[in-house]
Amino acid sequence: MKRSRLILSLLLLAACIAAGLHFAFGSARGPAIAATTSAPEKSLPAVITIRKPLPPGHILQPADLAEVRWANSNPPQSAIIAGSPEAAALPGGVTRRAFATGEMVVPGSVITPGERGFLAAIVTPGHRAIAVSVDAVTAAGGLIWPGDRVDIILTQEIRDEGVPLAQRVVSETILSDVRILSADQKLEQAGNAEKGVEGAIEPRRVPATVTVEVMPQDAERLTVAATLGRLHLTLRGVAATDLPGISFDTPATWAGHVSPALASVRAAQPGGYSAAPERPAAPAAAPAGIRIYRGSEGAK
Repeated sequence: MKRSRLILSLLLLAACIAAGLHFAFGSARGPAIAATTSAPEKSLPAVITIRKPLPPGHILQPADLAEVRWANSNPPQSAIIAGSPEAAALPGGVTRRAFATGEMVVPGSVITPGERGFLAAIVTPGHRAIAVSVDAVTAAGGLIWPGDRVDIILTQEIRDEGVPLAQRVVSETILSDVRILSADQKLEQAGNAEKGVEGAIEPRRVPATVTVEVMPQDAERLTVAATLGRLHLTLRGVAATDLPGISFDTPATWAGHVSPALASVRAAQPGGYSAAPERPAAPAAAPAGIRIYRGSEGAK
């Protein structure tokens, strides 16, 4: 009887020890399990959306775009994922259609620079794009970029000997507040210029042609002006049209306005130089003869 009680006591003691060990090891593993379940989940992908309503033909800026986290890890196949090459090409592109706030950007809804039809997409409805030949002098030293606004000045020389020197050269502004669409085939704006390895903006070569946006009748005027003389582009300030009391309509400037000294120079007479005047003819000599004197009288 005593032996059976001893065995039962030993079994109860063993059970208590086992329960204590299980509790001790179980509580030790609890924090590890909890830490595992509370680990942050994998970040969800972000898609590119529109931050505010945009009209068709709008040139996209970084401020127009927003990144929105997708509800799960499987966004639509048509979505443009943030950080992708497609997303990096969106700034500077042109919207094909109108966008609403929060609308997702999909391939084909934006024309990026370099794509066919990009130039036609950025031309304002009712306007025309026309190329103008320029050089380092006429294009403000190559510092004019797409998106800038300029005035176009025509300078011509009148080759007529009958016109006074003060009126043989004239300069006049033929178009004002004209938007630059491209320089050669470069369509990016100044803010999108590529940078070198050290972060400095790489120098750009002077363009040979500049494409401007004008009304149809102004395109005809510009074509005629290109045959009359030399065209110069003058860069307008960002707030040039907001200055009160200042008129940007200037009259024609003649050579005599720039150099008053030309007004005192007489124009050459037409017909060239006249011949040297002839020497006056000598008076006719008296006819030769013999005179005979007789006393105080003489006879012929």
